[in-house]
Amino acid sequence: MSFQAVVFDLHGTLIEDLLTARRDDLLAQMAATLSVPADDFAAAWQQTGKRRTDGGFDTVEECVVHICQALNARPDAERIEAAVELRIGYIRSRLRPRHDAVETLTRLRSLGLQIASISDCGLEVPMVWFETPFAPLIDAPLFSSREGLRKPAPALYLRACERLGVEPVDCLYVGDGNSRGLRGARDVGMTTVLVAVPGAMRYDDGQFEAAEWPGPRIAALKEIIDLVN
Repeated sequence: MSFQAVVFDLHGTLIEDLLTARRDDLLAQMAATLSVPADDFAAAWQQTGKRRTDGGFDTVEECVVHICQALNARPDAERIEAAVELRIGYIRSRLRPRHDAVETLTRLRSLGLQIASISDCGLEVPMVWFETPFAPLIDAPLFSSREGLRKPAPALYLRACERLGVEPVDCLYVGDGNSRGLRGARDVGMTTVLVAVPGAMRYDDGQFEAAEWPGPRIAALKEIIDLVN
């Protein structure tokens, strides 16, 4: 089948998943900076997950202040800014491409394919996106916190197609199976492939579909080249 575009998931596909242990360390550091109990802060942060991912906060600062108020804490602006910088720095450090991601994206572009990415994420990812190697390689990056939609909402995939100027049937979607992303892409008419890198750490959000996925699978991003040729 001939494709005009490839649409990628981000976390667990183009980059490694955000590991739970490192995330917990970060939250403890943020809590210490804000002088609030670490366990309470971590629990409150997790409770805001859907709102952060859906774009319910206009800034990261707003989220931090919201949590502090819920914990009856009133840190000064300097502490809030320091906690925000910890979070942004963590996300910046995690947006490192898999070893074959840049090579694969570059090759796809050389073949004339357009590229989009769809990520369920907070505001920190789009804030630092243009610092990453992905920025010049991905034509249409979509972030749930900016779009107000999360996978597997059909409108999110259709929005990616609209920005690329293609139809879903002309797209190959590549994802690791989290957030029901593969099913969402398939339901709008995209061809889908699961990337399951051996030994990769995975963050399961409760909607992980890899084990039951009946469609094609690859073990490395570079295998996509054979699928589109």
